[in-house]
Amino acid sequence: MGIFQLPNLRFLSIRFNPYLMGYLPEFQSGSQLETLLLEGTNFSGNHTLFISLDLGSNRLHGPILESIFRLPNLETLHLHDNLFRGTVNVGLLRSRSLVYFQLSGNNLSVIGNINDSVALPKFQILGLGGCNLSGEFPSFLHGQNHLEFVELGGNQIEGHIPKWFMNLGTETLWNLDLYGNFLTGFEQYVDILPWNNLRYLRLSGNKLEGALPIPPRSIINYMRLQIVDLSGNCFRGKLPLEYFRNWTAMKTIYKEHPLYMQVFSSFRLTGAPTLDGMVPPSKSTILAPELEVLHYSVRRV
Repeated sequence: MGIFQLPNLRFLSIRFNPYLMGYLPEFQSGSQLETLLLEGTNFSGNHTLFISLDLGSNRLHGPILESIFRLPNLETLHLHDNLFRGTVNVGLLRSRSLVYFQLSGNNLSVIGNINDSVALPKFQILGLGGCNLSGEFPSFLHGQNHLEFVELGGNQIEGHIPKWFMNLGTETLWNLDLYGNFLTGFEQYVDILPWNNLRYLRLSGNKLEGALPIPPRSIINYMRLQIVDLSGNCFRGKLPLEYFRNWTAMKTIYKEHPLYMQVFSSFRLTGAPTLDGMVPPSKSTILAPELEVLHYSVRRV
C-alpha cells in the first residue's frame, strides 16, 4: 500500500523535497486526506478534494482543471510559481470557506466582473501578481472587507484606484502590492491612507501623479509602515522629513528583536517623482536614526 492510499491519512506534508517527482496518483473516493503540502517538489498531475491544497513552487503546467475551483470545502489554495497557463474565471470559485488564494507567478489570465463579487468567498490572502489583469481596477474585489494581503503587481490595471477599494480592509490590510501597472491616481483625493495596520506598501512602476498622501502634521499616522516603495511614478510636492520620526516601525533592532519581515527598513522614492525642497544636512538624520535605506535618486530636490 502506498502512502497516498493510507485509509486514515488526513494531513500529508512532503514540502521542499526537490528530488520527489512524477505524477500524483488517483485518490480513492473514500480518502480522508484533507491537506496536501507539496511546495518545493517536482510533482505533476492530479488533484482531489481537500480543505488545504498547497502546490506552490512546482513545475505543474497546462491549464488548471476547472474542477479544482469547485472544491466545496477548500480553505487554502496555493498554485503560485508554477507553469500553469490559460484563463481563470474567479466566478468559478465555489468554496465559501476559501480565505487563502494564490495564483501569482504563472502564465495565467484572470478574469471576473462585479457580478462575481456577490458569490466570492471573503479572501484574507489574495495573490494575483502577473495574472494579466487588464482594464480598470478589478471590480470582483467589491465587498472584500477581510483582506490582509493583496498582491496585484505586474498586471495591466489602468486608471484610478477606486474609492470603494479604499474602504476595504481598513483594520486588517497589512500588505498592498500594486507595482508595475498603469494606475494614474486615486478616484478620490486622500491625504491619509485608510489602512490602519499597513506595513508594506508598494506602488512603484505606475503612472501615479499628484501629491503624496501625507496626513496633516497634527496627525500621527502610518505608525506600522515598514517598507514603502513609490518609485517610478509622477508624484510631486513636498515630503517633510519630520514624518519619518513618527514612522517608528522603520527600525531594525538587532539584539532584542528579529528583523521585521526579515528585511532592512527602507523608504524608496527613486524614479520620476518631482519632490520640491531641500535635503537637510546630515545632522537632520536624527529624525530617523534607525532608517537603513533612503533613496532620493533621479529627482529634483
